[in-house]
Amino acid sequence: MDNKHFIKWIPHSDVVAVYDMEDIGWRNEGFVLTLFPDDLDPAKRSKYNFEMVWQEVLCYQVTDERYRPDLWVSSPDEAWTFYTSESSEFLENFRKDNDLVPDTVYHFIVGGTNFVIDIRFSGRICIPLWCKHMGPLYL
Repeated sequence: MDNKHFIKWIPHSDVVAVYDMEDIGWRNEGFVLTLFPDDLDPAKRSKYNFEMVWQEVLCYQVTDERYRPDLWVSSPDEAWTFYTSESSEFLENFRKDNDLVPDTVYHFIVGGTNFVIDIRFSGRICIPLWCKHMGPLYL
């Protein structure tokens, strides 16, 4: 990714490089994003889906696009799904346009194989590792 405002984020040591969206939306436990492994190389795919839960999502956007310029990489080996920022251009504009934005807000990007998901949130992300580990991991 060629964007000075975002950094590569590794949400857990067991994540693989490439995912795509399976489901997104509000549930009883909060705002839930479920991803499935989708690397072109089957040997690099995990056999587990990956889920993240937010309690305090300010806004989100799902875009049906595969090649968003700010997510391009020069080689398939550089492909990565998760990025985060505390100072993205969108966050700066969001703060200017909204008086009630909390002081600490994050912009999270999931660059999936078929969708790009932008999530603006405050608070923590819970990653319930129900598929492989006991109990949730809070970040």
